[in-house]
Amino acid sequence: MKNYACLALLVALAACGSQSSATPSGKSYSASIVSNGQTAPVSAVLYSSQFIAPFTDTTTLTVGISPQPSTSPGVTWSAATPNIVTLSPADPRQPGTTAPPGGTFAIMTQKLGVSKVSAAIGPPVNQTLSINVYTYGSIVLRCQFRYQPAYSFDPGSSPRGLSSDLFATEPAGGTDPFDPCTNTVFAIGPSAVHFPYGGVIIPASATSFLNVVASQWQNAAIQSSEAALLGATLLFKTQRGLIVKAVVPLGPFEVSDATGQFPY
Repeated sequence: MKNYACLALLVALAACGSQSSATPSGKSYSASIVSNGQTAPVSAVLYSSQFIAPFTDTTTLTVGISPQPSTSPGVTWSAATPNIVTLSPADPRQPGTTAPPGGTFAIMTQKLGVSKVSAAIGPPVNQTLSINVYTYGSIVLRCQFRYQPAYSFDPGSSPRGLSSDLFATEPAGGTDPFDPCTNTVFAIGPSAVHFPYGGVIIPASATSFLNVVASQWQNAAIQSSEAALLGATLLFKTQRGLIVKAVVPLGPFEVSDATGQFPY
């Protein structure tokens, strides 16, 4: 799981997550939102939790202020779309744990989408900051216990063995009874990730998950090693021609609409 800790929260840094202000006395304060240790994020990505990654649906939000005022200002948090993201002073992951002073927990609901979350910082700072929090479904793709070997993303569809939109394989001959690929059509080797209707791997160095758009799709490959996908975004087509972007083997995904555009 250590290899995937960085997937629990994907952020893009930008200036709108921080501001500077001067008080009537002339003292200037710089303030920023801090999301799970990332300072000044313009957006944060949450995705539905899985047994092997149970905390990806929540992030801790605080504010950073420089210089620190002699008296800590009050901070009021609000979510523009609470049916997508809720805010709570209590940590849903650890009962009895509360947010740091001036902070809150942002928690995704069952409804997927995006919500603006704002922090109104009181005197002497007197600033209001905001970030967009995106929420997605998640996948856990692998021939391994507690993972799923195949996915299909077309509306109303279900995994269809080697005709699935996305599936994993491993060499034949495995004997692990908890491996979902043992003695199945997926035990045909080699160990690989397959997207049989074509796709392209977009490295993290090129753009973030949020910024990957459907028009970047290319019919460049139909399979990849898992190692080549770590940290990247896989952009691939479904059997019916929809476009999916996903972080594989564990991470968020989004499916295009009928026009070929991602909803948000």
